[in-house]
Amino acid sequence: VHGAQLKSPTQMTLTLFIDLISQPSRAVWLFCLENAIPHKVQFVHIAKGETRSKEYKNINPIGKVPAIQDDNFSMWESHTILRYLSTTRNVADHWYPKDPKSRAIVDRYLDWHHLNLRLGATTVVFNRVFAPSMGLKPANEEKIKEGEKILDNSFKFIEGILASLPYIAGNQISIADLFAACEINTLALVPVDLSAYPNIKAWLGRVEGLKHWKEVNAGLHKMLARRQKASVAPSVGANPTSGSSEWSDAATTMKAAKVFSEIKASLPQEGAEICQKLKATYKFIVSHDGKRAVFVVDLKNSPGSVIEIKEGDGPKTDTTFTLTDENFINIAIGKMNPQGAFIGGKLKLNGDISKAMSFNTVVFQRKADRIKEALGKLGLLPSKL
Repeated sequence: VHGAQLKSPTQMTLTLFIDLISQPSRAVWLFCLENAIPHKVQFVHIAKGETRSKEYKNINPIGKVPAIQDDNFSMWESHTILRYLSTTRNVADHWYPKDPKSRAIVDRYLDWHHLNLRLGATTVVFNRVFAPSMGLKPANEEKIKEGEKILDNSFKFIEGILASLPYIAGNQISIADLFAACEINTLALVPVDLSAYPNIKAWLGRVEGLKHWKEVNAGLHKMLARRQKASVAPSVGANPTSGSSEWSDAATTMKAAKVFSEIKASLPQEGAEICQKLKATYKFIVSHDGKRAVFVVDLKNSPGSVIEIKEGDGPKTDTTFTLTDENFINIAIGKMNPQGAFIGGKLKLNGDISKAMSFNTVVFQRKADRIKEALGKLGLLPSKL
């Protein structure tokens, strides 16, 4: 049950004020659903400024979600909310144990959580996902690196805990697991590679097995699906070339277009991994027989995208390559070293040169054989390899 306007609850004792883009909001709602706690939900949309309204600040003067009203009692701060509900409702003891030592272990994680896993996750997700959508471009790479370092340390810490325990605070699930899992789940928007943390992956699978997990996270998953769809569509702030063909008439005369088609086709399967490694955007200005085509490869927003734009249009990128079609192909198939091409004047680079070299390593060297095969089938390989 939810409403668009904020009201004092009349028919139900407990009201949750949440926004499902908020990780702590999802944890609070999940707890109530899993424990069959009667409640009413009122969505308070952060993006619409509803948390800053005078009406909402009567409930939570801090102007954040989640918050609750229990009769005439208002409470905010998500960890405190679940501590309160655990002690005022008839829920299983494992959620927030009565035993002082067991409870202290849960509290220890919750106190650690805010300035570690949550700080790292919110820093990365805000700067990588939400700041660009709010027009705060480019993303603050310095902040992102700080967040990623915090996340790495946090993952190592939690991985160590889960090496000997099935859950963060013991042998049974607790409120600590809900907050941690909802935080990590949000990182799918970035995304983050958890392959180095098998204990976390196994634990996350256990938490995601909760009866109401999918219901609570459905909104996040829809947002992720929209983001993935947008990242492979020509809508990253550029003005794509017109026409029904994948590439413009000028581009289709170039071998480079075949290479970009190969890269584009591989992104649904490989893009998340490549984006995790590169975290950058690239522009290629390719010339052939007096014609020029401009391709933008976004390997910052997973799973990545490849589009063609009109010269002079489109988003600012981290690195711009300017070169002939022939030199592009020679670099793509490993016949020409990009550093040598740059020094010899066959390749012009603007922007972050280290990211340019990384593109060669992660994309071209990785795909060289497939690129050769694709060009070979079309009879487009250079005669001398």
